[in-house]
Amino acid sequence: MGYERSELINQNVKVLMPSKWANDHDSYLDNYIRSGTKKIIGQGRRVASLHKDGRHIPIHLAVEQVRDPHHPEQLEFIGILTDLTDEFQAEQREREEHALLRSIIDASRDPIFAVNKEGEYLIANQAFAKLFPESVTNVTGLTPDGFFTTSLIQAALDSDKRVFETGRTENVLVELDGQTRFDVTKSPLLNADGEIYGVVSVTHNINDIWYAQRKLEKQQQLLSVLHKGLTDYHALMSGNQLWAFLKSALRELTNSQYLFIGEVLTEDEQPVLKMHAITEPEPDWSDEFKSLIYQLRAGDVNIKSSDSIIGQVFSQGKVVIDNNLSDQQIKGLPKDHPSFDNYLGVPIVSDGEVIGMYAMTNCADDYTQDLVTWLEPFNSTCALLIKLYRQLNEQEEFTEQLREARDVAEQASRAKTDFLSSMSHELRTPLNAIMGFAQLLQSNERTPLNKRQYRQVEQIYKGGCHLLNLINEVLDLAKIEAGHINMSLEPIAVYEVIVEACDGLMPIAKKHGIKIELSNSLQQAPLIMADYTRLKQVIINLVSNAIKYNKEDGRVSIFCEADANVLVVSVKDTGKGVEPSDIEQLFKPFNRLGAENSAIEGTGVGLALTKNIVEKMGGYIGVQSELAKGSEFWFKLPLVISDASEQASVAVTMPGNLAAQEPSAMAVKKKTILYVEDNPANQRLMKDVIAEQDDRQLICAHSAELAFEIACSDPPDLILMDINLPGMSGIDAANLLRRNPLTANIPIVALSANAMSSDFKKASQAGFQEYLTKPIDVQQLLVVLNTLLEAE
Repeated sequence: MGYERSELINQNVKVLMPSKWANDHDSYLDNYIRSGTKKIIGQGRRVASLHKDGRHIPIHLAVEQVRDPHHPEQLEFIGILTDLTDEFQAEQREREEHALLRSIIDASRDPIFAVNKEGEYLIANQAFAKLFPESVTNVTGLTPDGFFTTSLIQAALDSDKRVFETGRTENVLVELDGQTRFDVTKSPLLNADGEIYGVVSVTHNINDIWYAQRKLEKQQQLLSVLHKGLTDYHALMSGNQLWAFLKSALRELTNSQYLFIGEVLTEDEQPVLKMHAITEPEPDWSDEFKSLIYQLRAGDVNIKSSDSIIGQVFSQGKVVIDNNLSDQQIKGLPKDHPSFDNYLGVPIVSDGEVIGMYAMTNCADDYTQDLVTWLEPFNSTCALLIKLYRQLNEQEEFTEQLREARDVAEQASRAKTDFLSSMSHELRTPLNAIMGFAQLLQSNERTPLNKRQYRQVEQIYKGGCHLLNLINEVLDLAKIEAGHINMSLEPIAVYEVIVEACDGLMPIAKKHGIKIELSNSLQQAPLIMADYTRLKQVIINLVSNAIKYNKEDGRVSIFCEADANVLVVSVKDTGKGVEPSDIEQLFKPFNRLGAENSAIEGTGVGLALTKNIVEKMGGYIGVQSELAKGSEFWFKLPLVISDASEQASVAVTMPGNLAAQEPSAMAVKKKTILYVEDNPANQRLMKDVIAEQDDRQLICAHSAELAFEIACSDPPDLILMDINLPGMSGIDAANLLRRNPLTANIPIVALSANAMSSDFKKASQAGFQEYLTKPIDVQQLLVVLNTLLEAE
């Protein structure tokens, strides 16, 4: 107490007491001596003591009377003072911490509480106390029974039990009522010894989060519906499932019992609603109402009433919300229709026009404008799908019209082909007699014709030839227009074709005194993609016209120039030219622009046929003409790409080891290879390849028909067949060879410029053993030939 021992001896004990107790000390003692009533003596208590420096010190005071048996009349007392400063400070800290904890938990808006093992509340904050009735002022010692729902209490007790058993914190979701949800974190409450004596629960109101998650889930569900409707549109439409899908999706999005989706059409200038999807009738519905639903779904009946709750939507474009429909009669429906509690009808609008609507009824919650706003993306998607649906229907109708027009065109084309075929046969038969007997008369040596008769017969023969050319050109033109002509596009040197064509025209040119000049540019011209036979036909037509319509002692110049990815080939004459107004008529069939009245022979079909052939080969033809100076006809055809050109160059180069091969010591019978190809350049190449093989010989045929005759009369060991041939195609020829017992076992190898997988499949089905593509890979060709011939 800050005193020395000597300072307290013989002093009244009240010097150690604060003044409020010191002043009354003596009276307390006198009262005890007189009455024996104990207040402190023999009991002990916590009091404050006065330190020498004036401080109050918490102490535990124990006072007891001491009796001396030798001097019973003398009263003595013994007192024991224990300093409680440390304990007092600890208790003070505990009180402060408890007050702080209370302040903290009471400041929380989230309910916080703790329970013991018996489920009694040990502590709770004000937020938790507010969950109880106002009559409950203190929850300490209470249990939740009677205050909360049975399911909530059981969920909390189960969670508390797990925490007591495991000592681990856990979270549990509880629902206080239909609109208040909590996420509760439960943790063990430990005593000073680390033992669990309770569970503290911190709850968090998650209503906003829960509703936000539900809204997000709904939004995601809506987006999923929209995505599927747009991305799988064609699949849904092809399976006739689009509207049923949208109806089902709308039902899930709105939790409605009955729904329909319809499209607005026009009948008698009035809007009507055509149902595309509607809820299936239920068994307990009346027959009349079920019949109406079936008719609406089948499209047999449309809704026309404009003043009903349905009509107001599709005819006036209104959003109709009615949450009080119970026991009401819906206008336009049978009297015994099912009971509807509420209704929402929403128009589907596109560019200000109502093009459809959807409606729903019997939702557990009231329909609201917020729901209509939330469904706006669904509305927009429905508008888009209805427009796509209409476009698809229009496209199908248009496709059907095209199909009908195509059938009519094909029928007309077949009729034209049949007519031309019939006329060709009917004309060729008498022509055969006319031209045949004309030739007999001209060559008759027994009774020779005089000059006048010979000249007349010659005119008959020329007229027959002209008529025959006209028939052939008309048939060729008809075939090209109908797409029935086969072309084999392959790399071709245009110079060779022009030389070969001009060689045949030289007699006509000399007869007319026309000089044909070939430019040096033709020899350096790059390869073009074309059909050899048809290209030759184009050049013959253009050059023969340049000769026929030229002036005496005129000139025909042929030259070319590479331009971008095409080669431009020009045929220029020195004739009288063409009127500018007549140029557009040049390429129309049977239009000779007045030349039919001259002595120049012609059919009027040649240029039209030439134009069609060039275009079929992927080219373009044109003309430039100047009166009194002549005309220049030109055509463009695509160049061979560089890789193909290089391949062609490599392909025609013989492998170095071919020439070095030594002939077999034993003489062997040569194997015969029949090569069916209409291109002379390709024939020459194959002859060079086979010439290096001592045990093989090559026979060439320019058509499938000729090849079939050769194969039947003297079967070869192997047939190399081009696919695109004039007349019968290689595929047809292979089928014919396979059906003939004489040729059925001859190996056939396709050698074609066609390189599509469908071409390979057709060739395989026709019976080709191998399929090689142009330009020729000589090594690959020899390997195939060796394999098949050795197998033979």
